[in-house]
Amino acid sequence: MAFVNRKTREIQLKIVYAGPARAGKSASLAWIHRRFPAAFSSRLVRVRAGEGRTVFFDFLALVLPLPSGMRLHVRLYTLPGDERFEEAAKLVLRGVDGILFVADASAMRKTNILALRRIESMLAATGRNLQRLPLVFQFNKYDLLASGSLLLPPATLAADLNRTLRRPCWAASAAQGKNLLAPFCKIITLCAAALEEQARRRIPDLPLEGFAAAVAESLEERFSEKSPPRRKPPRAPTGQAFYLIPIDRFEELLAQVQSGVSALERIAAVLRRKDPRQP
Repeated sequence: MAFVNRKTREIQLKIVYAGPARAGKSASLAWIHRRFPAAFSSRLVRVRAGEGRTVFFDFLALVLPLPSGMRLHVRLYTLPGDERFEEAAKLVLRGVDGILFVADASAMRKTNILALRRIESMLAATGRNLQRLPLVFQFNKYDLLASGSLLLPPATLAADLNRTLRRPCWAASAAQGKNLLAPFCKIITLCAAALEEQARRRIPDLPLEGFAAAVAESLEERFSEKSPPRRKPPRAPTGQAFYLIPIDRFEELLAQVQSGVSALERIAAVLRRKDPRQP
């Protein structure tokens, strides 16, 4: 759930990139970070959840100062797609405010359908309902059409995944950076709108009128395709960092990283488990 600190005038949202394994969740987030490194308040941190396993949990932080004087902190995660990491995935989903579902157009139809059902099931186990959460779809890997690969048409993916949900969806390519920013900005704006509506109904003294519109405007300025931001947030490290974290420390790590990427780096330093395979 969104966290609001009235004393510091800060709001924190948690957004998760979900979908089947190898659908392009990490690749999508990595492309946006490479294209707009100065827009983020942290480097892209990638954690291998286990000893030498290929499944990642990615973390990226974004801070948006707003005209009202409030600051929106957006925590971006990727969800482990491998079913062997079910418990880790549940931890990543805990307290989620919005989901960007990345579907694999090169996979079997059943693969994407089961991945969405898995998310619904994990949310239901914690009393959450996917129908009530901000959600967008990104249908990925359409760059493979150029090589003659057989892909599921966007209409088929929409029918399989979005027939009843009726949420925004895009045909995209993480490899080419096509239609990645639109779903990224949309899910953040939808989460902001949901929080604004919740405050209007339940916390009338919380001054969030026009919050979603201000967030949308800030995102447009920060992530303009024509002119990437020139100014870098103070002390924001760039690039990527890769760490190996023992699976028995995963819950501790995830709890700590909520306070910022520096906590992750402190834990990794103590563990002395920097990934030797990093670039």
